[in-house]
Amino acid sequence: MEAADVMLRGPMIEDDKSVHTPVVVDVDQGIEFNGVGDDSHELFVLSEYKHHEFVKTLQKPYDTPVACILLRAYHLAPDNVELWSDGRWDQKEWMRARGLYQSLWPGEPLRNPGLDEAVAIPNSTNGGSVAPMSSVSSPIIDMVNRLEKLKLESASLLKLGSVKSTVSSVDFSHVRYWLSRCDPVPAIQWQTLPGVQFRVIDIRKRCVVEANPESCPFMILTYVWGGIGQPKLTSDTVSLLSREGGLTEIWPKIPTTVRDAITVCERLGESYLWVDALCIMQDSVVDMKIQILRMRQIYSAAKCAIAAVSAETAEVGLLGTLSPTNSQPCDSVDDLNTLVDASPWSTRAWCYQEKVLSHRAILFTSRGIYMQDRQSTCNSATGKLLTTTALSQTSLASQYNSVGGILYLPPGCDLLSFLFAVEHYSHRQLTNSSDKLSAFQGILHLYRGKMDDHQSSFCFGLPVHAFDQVFCWRTTGLNGGLHYPHLRNRAFPSWSWLGWDAPVDFSTTRQLLLPNNKNSTNTNAAMICTSHLIHPVSDNRLGGRPTPPPGIRKPVPYPFSNVDPLRNFGFPISGGGGMYYNSNERHIAASYADLSISTIPIKQAGTNGLYPVFPLWCAAHPRPPVERWSVYDAFTKPMPVAKVMDRDTERAESVVAARADVKSQFGEEYDLGVHEGCVEEECEAKRALGYIWLDREWRAAQGEYCVKGFIPVAGEYVPNSAASTDSSGGDSHLQDGEKGCTDQGTQTDDEKAKENGKWTVTMLLCMQFMAKNGHVWARERVQVMDCEIGEDEWLRRTRAEIKNFTLV
Repeated sequence: MEAADVMLRGPMIEDDKSVHTPVVVDVDQGIEFNGVGDDSHELFVLSEYKHHEFVKTLQKPYDTPVACILLRAYHLAPDNVELWSDGRWDQKEWMRARGLYQSLWPGEPLRNPGLDEAVAIPNSTNGGSVAPMSSVSSPIIDMVNRLEKLKLESASLLKLGSVKSTVSSVDFSHVRYWLSRCDPVPAIQWQTLPGVQFRVIDIRKRCVVEANPESCPFMILTYVWGGIGQPKLTSDTVSLLSREGGLTEIWPKIPTTVRDAITVCERLGESYLWVDALCIMQDSVVDMKIQILRMRQIYSAAKCAIAAVSAETAEVGLLGTLSPTNSQPCDSVDDLNTLVDASPWSTRAWCYQEKVLSHRAILFTSRGIYMQDRQSTCNSATGKLLTTTALSQTSLASQYNSVGGILYLPPGCDLLSFLFAVEHYSHRQLTNSSDKLSAFQGILHLYRGKMDDHQSSFCFGLPVHAFDQVFCWRTTGLNGGLHYPHLRNRAFPSWSWLGWDAPVDFSTTRQLLLPNNKNSTNTNAAMICTSHLIHPVSDNRLGGRPTPPPGIRKPVPYPFSNVDPLRNFGFPISGGGGMYYNSNERHIAASYADLSISTIPIKQAGTNGLYPVFPLWCAAHPRPPVERWSVYDAFTKPMPVAKVMDRDTERAESVVAARADVKSQFGEEYDLGVHEGCVEEECEAKRALGYIWLDREWRAAQGEYCVKGFIPVAGEYVPNSAASTDSSGGDSHLQDGEKGCTDQGTQTDDEKAKENGKWTVTMLLCMQFMAKNGHVWARERVQVMDCEIGEDEWLRRTRAEIKNFTLV
């Protein structure tokens, strides 16, 4: 369960279903657990005394430990356990469980229990295939494989030459006094598992020892490894490193930063230090997996973090970058923050949660040593507090990038804190891009399945309860929301910020959440959240959500078959398969239009250009009417041939669709030349609908013909002018939302008039086709486009229609 790294709970309490009971794992009672919040469905029970033959998980995250436990039961007792499943052995749901299984029991044969035909095989003698480890992949397994390659190999150990220390002459008296006045931190709740021990370095004995973290105050080191060879704890070195004086015997081979941290603990009178390379068994897959998942708890339980802020590698030392000529100390918190933000430590993605989940830290920088916690920052040389400006005191953005900044959240700040945390984290780099979610899991688990009193889990790093709003993010650069196609991270879906290794920005989301003041950071303002892209609108049988009040969000009409073209406007909703929101495939319905992108940008910024976007139709050359089937047609006309992917195609890699594949599957292309004879002032297809930033090389590669799909994803509600005297439309947004949410009675004439207001589209999402083996099957996010287009103009100029498609 722990290795699956998903939020779990035990059986519900009938009187209070909001209480999260602990999971049941007991020899007598058996095993019972479920997901948390939106990630829950049916309770999984495996017990000798309770008769449960099946469980529906709806492919939610807890499906992985359920499937893994059933696999283990089958392989331990194949004569007593039979498995059925409505999924195939080679589908991604079982692949996740198989990957988890093989990481916990490496080397053991893993047989297929007959799931290809969805019929169980009664015993293991009936065969089944062994799944090779290389065929299974997940972020945590990739991370374990990568770290396993860093095992201690004596031949590759880097000898650091003469033993040096960069902290031997430092006066730590002010640091000792500061630590003595700090409040104790909550103890870690360490669950003992076979082969998983909590270890620390015993400073006095100079060795690695097993300890009880609940009664063992310890320091912790956070640093950049930098790719250098260093001694690590393995099955080959454990006897040496666990022997008293064992670290002394290899002292010259230990990186300077680690040696300095041991010296600092000694000078401060601290007894224990946790260092990842020496306290996690590097060649034990189970120990590595569990301890990496527990690192978020370890940092939160440490007395203080020792941070090698300015050191690019572990060889440099804690103060190895201290400049003798330019060591002017920082005189303000803003000055120190600027220094830290530009440091090597702040470029490493794993270090973000180490920073914001630590209660306090000693920051070793190129301009001195500083002590920092959530309340204050001190200079270790003088013991004096650093000055703070009004900006540093009030900036929410900087708060969630500070030491301990996300441990204590004021009421109503959960969602905003998350958005700022993602923005800060997205600026950092990873050696292995598939680790991107794993290195942020400590932040996700901090919310414990709830945000601002809403039950909410996460779908690929986006909160489910506000999915429609957080869906409106953008990649950023020095010149705003730019396009970085080369930074696409295909380990994750394109619609999630995880799918792009670039800094992201949620300013549009914050505007949607705080409609009363679009630039406000006032966390007391009412935040209206919706999740129509996850839950079908107004479909209560499927756990759907009611249509929101006017001014909050206008979903596309539901049901969306045979919709009046004049009503083809709205923002995307789940268009089928919505319950399976843990999938990277979003099945959505949206107001969709194909638009043409110019070949010539009107201006440039770095590698990007700002390109005009044009409609495809005008009055002289209108769009052909869409063929709509009647009930009579359904019985008298031949049905279209459904294009279904075979199993080999399903398994194939998804790539950007070739133009020829799109043409063969969807028919003739648009003729962009038909407008050449039109009068420019009268032709709508010659007037730009808006402008989009695109990478210039990417745009050039599309050729002269560049037609892409666009859908509205964000907008502003403009109430009917007769219903509001506020010409600015400012305060009316929040008033609409409040009335719609609280007043369930008869509407006043004023409220009815406001319902007739219109929307202005402020963000369009541009997409491209994806194919498997030449079969076009989905669309992928390319870029978002800022705009100001009224809903009537959107329908009139683009001839948009409601389309149901898959976004990956």
